[in-house]
Order: sequence, then C-alpha cells, then structure tokens
Amino acid sequence: MDGIGGGGEAGPSFSGTNVQIEGIDEADVIKTDGKYIYYASNTPEKDGFQYVTIALASPAKDLSVVKKIKLPMNYGNVQLYLADKKLTILANKWNQNYVYSPSPISVGSGNMTVVVVYDVNDVTKPKLERFYTVSGDYSQSRREGNYLYVISQNWINMNVWGNAGMLSK
Repeated sequence: MDGIGGGGEAGPSFSGTNVQIEGIDEADVIKTDGKYIYYASNTPEKDGFQYVTIALASPAKDLSVVKKIKLPMNYGNVQLYLADKKLTILANKWNQNYVYSPSPISVGSGNMTVVVVYDVNDVTKPKLERFYTVSGDYSQSRREGNYLYVISQNWINMNVWGNAGMLSK
C-alpha cells in the first residue's frame, strides 16, 4: 500500500491485510491506516466487555490509546475492515436467552451477524453511521471497492430424541 505522506514527501509506509486475491480485502482483528492501529481483541477486559481499540502508532514515540469502542458482552468473533475513513466492525451476536427447542426441527439459535460502520474522520469521536443485523452466525466476508459481502449461516437441528429417547417409526 502507499505511505501516508503528502506532497512530495515520503511518509511512513505500512502494509494492508495479507489477502488471497488482489483488490479483495479480507476482515482481520488488526487494521491500520498508517497513522492509527485499529484492534479487536476478542478477549473481555476486566470489566467483562470487549473493545475495539484505536491507537496512535505514528510516530512510534507517541504510541498511545486514543479511543476504545465498547462492544456488548454477547459479541464474539469480532473482525474489522478499514477503508475511506470508515471502520466496519463485524461480529457474532449470541442469543443470551436461547432455550433448547424440543420440537422435531428447529432452525438456528437466535444468533445474529452484526455489521456496524463508524466514520473515523475524528478517531477521538467515532460516529456511528450504520448498524445492520442478519440472522445466523458470521462465517466469512470480503470487501471489494464500496461493497461488503457477508456470509452468515444458520444450522438446522433435527431433534430425534424426544422426551423418552429416540423416536421410533
């Protein structure tokens, strides 16, 4: 990727996510624009919450946390995209109220895939721009240009045990 310097000056250089196909961005837990590092830890902190941390990285002598975006406790598998001053957070949102269904067939568990977009023109005050949810667990995603493709999956539970053991024909 290009450095962030302006004019004829050579600014610090940085690399993007290691991708499989040129021009197709992939989600990751760490993204950078060359000046800031955006990091999703996927590990709760002492308060029980996960955060997306934005840290000033350049110049290195000024390394410091600028902002932490608090995520709900039931978010997991957090992944990031960063493009055009937009930070996109993808996550699984687990259904904390799921009750096992004794019915013969049930679909999913109420989990959701969450896509949250922040404007990070001012990293000290990220502005929530968009919030999307879709049924199912977050599986994969790719970004091409201005399009984000997200795959979410549900599972089908074939309950053959019933109340008294395996159902008979």
